[in-house]
Amino acid sequence: MNYEHSILRALLRLARRRSTADAGRLLDRVGGTTAELRDAIRRLEADGFVARLTEENVRLTMPGLAVAVASIAASRSTARRTKATQRASRRAA
Repeated sequence: MNYEHSILRALLRLARRRSTADAGRLLDRVGGTTAELRDAIRRLEADGFVARLTEENVRLTMPGLAVAVASIAASRSTARRTKATQRASRRAA
């Protein structure tokens, strides 16, 4: 679900900017192919994390918003732990 998490985070960033979330904007942010993006959007929609506004545009649902925010928080926490580990390794060397 890593690619899906990336899509949810991208949708959150687009929503904060009040931008529409079409395939082109999502592909710019998460990469991959159109087919991969389409399949991931279908899975996210089936799981209730996104809702289709039109054939091209999707938006986060409340559960999708919660997962996107948690995913961002988890990645920030991991980054902080990695930096702390690197600093400790340098001090020990």
